[in-house]
Amino acid sequence: MTTSGITIKEITRDDIITRALRKIGVIGEGVAPTATQLSEGADALGPLVQEMITLGMPLWKLVEYAIPMISGKSTYTLGIGQEYNVPYPVKIVEAILQQSPNSAKINIEILSAYDYNLLPSNSSGVVVNMKYQPFINFGTVSVWPTPNTSNQVLTLSYYRPFEVFNAGTDTPDFPQEWQNALIYQLALILSDEYGLSVPDKQWIERQAEKRLANALANGTEQGSLKFYPSRVG
Repeated sequence: MTTSGITIKEITRDDIITRALRKIGVIGEGVAPTATQLSEGADALGPLVQEMITLGMPLWKLVEYAIPMISGKSTYTLGIGQEYNVPYPVKIVEAILQQSPNSAKINIEILSAYDYNLLPSNSSGVVVNMKYQPFINFGTVSVWPTPNTSNQVLTLSYYRPFEVFNAGTDTPDFPQEWQNALIYQLALILSDEYGLSVPDKQWIERQAEKRLANALANGTEQGSLKFYPSRVG
């Protein structure tokens, strides 16, 4: 048996729009969409990608970023064009502090704004707590106590937002197993705009739900299962 040896086959923004239009019968086999159809499809696809954040961030969007602590500074801003020019954290899941390359790593507690504001003010030392405040397209990390040296590095593990499509040749910021989910979700949205019949729309909706469920099922971490004896008395 001879296989291709290829494991990745990417599609572009315009491929997704073309296939979605074909699913709802707007264009036929071998027919290319018009410039207007591509433009309107792109207008629908952009908000759809951003809406995916509401589904819960998958494991493959988890990234790490190290922030060198600055003596006397307790607040740090992350976001494109901000103090730290990186995609802003949608949600921070873990924070680790290390005082030097060879020192032990400390797990930092991530507090709610309410609990963080109860901490004593004007304290300085080694960071042990933090809070994160997201805003529109950026966020601020506040640490406590205020660092008293600059040899501390705070490494954040966080979910970054999805990248948007900017051109017809852009590929999705998703693994390839999400291709059908994106195509059918877009087809469902476009079915309203093109006046698809109710039975046909219901079929597209069932397919969209199935493909999305399949994609979501592949994005969770496989954790360890451990058993411990119970303590009596």
